Amino acid sequence: MRALAVLCLASTLVGCDWAQGVGGRVNPGSLSLADRCALIMQAAIPYADIDIGKRTSQGKGVSTILAHVEGTRTDHPNAEGISRNLAADCEFNDNALLSFHLTGLGPEH
Repeated sequence: MRALAVLCLASTLVGCDWAQGVGGRVNPGSLSLADRCALIMQAAIPYADIDIGKRTSQGKGVSTILAHVEGTRTDHPNAEGISRNLAADCEFNDNALLSFHLTGLGPEH
């Protein structure tokens, strides 16, 4: 009986480790689709420091969600003609990524 209790406790702790992303692992089921899109945007530019700001998502149908994220590159110079602002759109169907588009925002945003 004691061994069963220890086994249950160990499996619970392993589940917590996985859900919180310790060691670089992230359980996609524990994040919103907008948060997943933000992680994908950061992975698309691994050398950049991006401060993620706005995160939204909206339904496009029964099983399709469009997530939109915006961020600012904090490692990039803030000079005329150089945009520090980024945005990404991710389309998910049944929680699977269908498309990803990384765009830069102009100064009007």
